[in-house]
Amino acid sequence: MSAVLAQLNLFEGASVPPLPSSPLIERILLDNPWPTVVAVMLVGVVGFLILNQRGRARHGLVVFGVALAVAAGAFVCAMVVETDREAMKQRSRELIGAVARVEVELLEELLDEDLELNVTRVGRGVGKAQTIAAVRSYLGSVYPVREHTILELQSTLDGPRLGRTQVRVRVTSDVGVLPSWWRIDWLRETDGTWRARRIEALWIPGVSRPGG
Repeated sequence: MSAVLAQLNLFEGASVPPLPSSPLIERILLDNPWPTVVAVMLVGVVGFLILNQRGRARHGLVVFGVALAVAAGAFVCAMVVETDREAMKQRSRELIGAVARVEVELLEELLDEDLELNVTRVGRGVGKAQTIAAVRSYLGSVYPVREHTILELQSTLDGPRLGRTQVRVRVTSDVGVLPSWWRIDWLRETDGTWRARRIEALWIPGVSRPGG
């Protein structure tokens, strides 16, 4: 069985190069604040214990209080502020869900008017209207998606209004389970909304250069 899967090229998804990571400050304060929150709280606890042992409990409480305030501030900031990378990731989740569920109205809103879709089975340079029609035709009746899972999702910024996401998905239909890698180029419109302007298949099992 493993030999058959290998022939179908099912294990090459991991070969897709990862996107550049976000800046360090953004990662530790906004993307994943928990290590920062825990570290600050530990500093506060250790500071209190040391000062308490030296008979300076009041100073220790001040140190702990400051640490608690900083940790709470970092957590609230991360919860309130949505970075461009996070916004593109959320739009990617919405896009994948809309495709899987054939939500045409949502696709109309998520896709840029100048969209270009590059997938072997659909064709090269397919526009927005053709893309939505293909989703409605293939996934709406011929190969309906029973279940879909996002296995990995990355994002990066290429400019003030440009960015990319890479997503590894697994879909289940009547014909079986199919994993794949996709690249989505995003454009932030003048109203601040991110819309997909280019979608390319990076890896599909058994397909050589699916987006090329």
